[in-house]
Amino acid sequence: MVADMIAKSSNKALPIAGSEGKISPMDTLVYCSAGINYAVVCPNGDVYRCMADYVGKHSPLFNVKDGWQKVEKPSLCSHSKCEGSCDVRYTTKAIFSSKSEGPKMVQCSNGDCEDFSYLHFPDQPVGEAFRRNVHIVWMPTLKCNYTCHYCGNAAGRHKIHDIRSAYPELSVEEWFDAWRQIHAMYEFMGVSISGGEPLLSEATLPIIELLGDNCDVDITTNLSVNVMSLVRSLSKRCLITASLHPTSKSFNKELVFGSLLYLKNNGHNVSVNFVGYPLQLFLAEEYKKWCDVYGIAFNVDYWSGGGDRNGFFPKLSEAEQGFMNKIATTRQVQFELFRHEIETKLQRYDIEQGDSFTIKGTIKNAGTCAWRNKGLGESEAFKLGVKIMRFGNERDVLREVRILLTSHDILAGDSCDLKIAIDNCGLPPEIYLMKIDILKDGPEGFWFEHRGADYKRLKLNVLKGPRYTMELERTGFEIEEGDVLSLKGKIKNTGDRSWLSRGLPEEEAYKIGVRVATEEKPDEVFMDFRSLTFSEDVAPGDWYDFEIKGNTRDFKRGIYCLKIDMLREGSLWFEQRGAQCKQVKLKVLKGPRYTMNLETTDIEIEEGDILTLKGRIENTGDRPWLSKGLPEDEAYKIGIQVTREEKPDEILVDFRALTIMEDVAPGDWYDFEIKGNTKGLGGGVYYLKIDLLREGLCWFEQRGAKPLNVKMRVV
Repeated sequence: MVADMIAKSSNKALPIAGSEGKISPMDTLVYCSAGINYAVVCPNGDVYRCMADYVGKHSPLFNVKDGWQKVEKPSLCSHSKCEGSCDVRYTTKAIFSSKSEGPKMVQCSNGDCEDFSYLHFPDQPVGEAFRRNVHIVWMPTLKCNYTCHYCGNAAGRHKIHDIRSAYPELSVEEWFDAWRQIHAMYEFMGVSISGGEPLLSEATLPIIELLGDNCDVDITTNLSVNVMSLVRSLSKRCLITASLHPTSKSFNKELVFGSLLYLKNNGHNVSVNFVGYPLQLFLAEEYKKWCDVYGIAFNVDYWSGGGDRNGFFPKLSEAEQGFMNKIATTRQVQFELFRHEIETKLQRYDIEQGDSFTIKGTIKNAGTCAWRNKGLGESEAFKLGVKIMRFGNERDVLREVRILLTSHDILAGDSCDLKIAIDNCGLPPEIYLMKIDILKDGPEGFWFEHRGADYKRLKLNVLKGPRYTMELERTGFEIEEGDVLSLKGKIKNTGDRSWLSRGLPEEEAYKIGVRVATEEKPDEVFMDFRSLTFSEDVAPGDWYDFEIKGNTRDFKRGIYCLKIDMLREGSLWFEQRGAQCKQVKLKVLKGPRYTMNLETTDIEIEEGDILTLKGRIENTGDRPWLSKGLPEDEAYKIGIQVTREEKPDEILVDFRALTIMEDVAPGDWYDFEIKGNTKGLGGGVYYLKIDLLREGLCWFEQRGAKPLNVKMRVV
């Protein structure tokens, strides 16, 4: 079908286009008669210059419902080659090169080439004398009842709503209005009807009747529906091309052969077009022999356009190309040849799950045009790309990385170094296919693979990531707000590689860290800390003892989920590489609270006197203050911080005035007498901030308690 750029044989003697016309200058400009004497009309009425514009997702010129519009000037072609069979047959190109004075003309191949001299002056309007004739490719529907692997319109491959310009289809009445207007604007009109399967549309046969003998009509169909109606509608001088798709599930060989003989014996001009898709290519000779017996023209067309269902793009092997050279005629014009030669230092990369790696090598421009990056924005430049996929499923790209190839131009024949980092793949253990290719970014971008280049194939062997077994002394933890979290345990390396940390800088060594989430949202980590750096290497099977300490100052009361895991700075946590981290619950209680009363808050002493404060304090928190029997540096204490009245935030001195020697349960009071040496404090007014603390941890104010503040005058 034309939608897949499948060729049709002509009822006229066609001149052989010959070998590909390769134009090698680096700056090639191509102007084409497409849009002036040729157009493609889609099921929803959208009109494109050519099939390449439609397949390349260019914007349509206009829609027939808004009236037919003649184009004023030739358009600059943005495609690297012309390969659509209808595009080649019905358009003429003027190729301007920096190495020649005038353009090279590539004439249309349908044998009716007219005067296309206007292409020599593409900046000038085309006179009406050059716009009297037109050939239109009409696709009344892109629906199809065949299931060809290589076709974008195959039944079941896409919903018709998702295919470009395919929906909503115009009604029969709307098509009648459009074709009457088009026909009135030209002295001669040729129409090639295709699809999809055009005979699935209710508009096809009525429009054929409308066009009648007033224009040349040909149709490409798979001959599976409405063949007998077609005989009654189509003039016997019009060409009917049977599109042969023997690998489609819906293909019925006897029905197709019978229909061909039915049409031929009813006096119609018939031919067969066979698509050279690799999995059916070598069947072509069998069908050609049958056609030769009955005098039916047979043509094999190159597979072109988009890739097949498995992600393979048109690129023939040496054997396939040799067969095509014997049986088919090349029907494409090459403007720019995009080719490369890529060499890498390795052909296979062995990495652990989640590891980063770098591909290094060289790349040579083996095509005919320069890769021009100088002055281009990153969104439009040539880039180096890597696709990672499973073998046998090349359509499903698992990872894709693109980087700017270079900031300068790479001329044909030049080479440059390549270096591309693949960061944190996170792929499960398996051997993957990596494709390295060049691509042109931007709205009309493409991968070189899609232009016939051979991509570089590499293997990526993802090994099982690091593994461990972790044991903790406790699995349930309960602390107060602001307490230091302490986790003790040991960890065993159960992976395949050693954890090498000895002598490494902090940022490269292995670490044990803790990620924290709330009980309500265990997957939303709101903080993490790298609590412990390994100082020794840990071989597979070895254990390593650890103690993690973390500051919980920002924790509010509640229940938390702690994920204790290993990591390397700048890389993934081991859990992200397939390991099972240790998860424990942490309950954070209300921090220590108290009520403090003093016998007097009016304090006045002389310089050098001993400060004495008497009072009592009540434990209003949730946990007892356990001090009985503890050493001095672990017990609870009452302390004083001294500041000047002018600078209340600048602590002059603090002293731990009293150690609480008894346990104080919640709700209990404790009587105290504080004595402090004020030597060194000169005359003036001072503030005393009286608070509880634990040596080496924190003052209770830092954990939410409110200290008692009193004023002291020194005279």
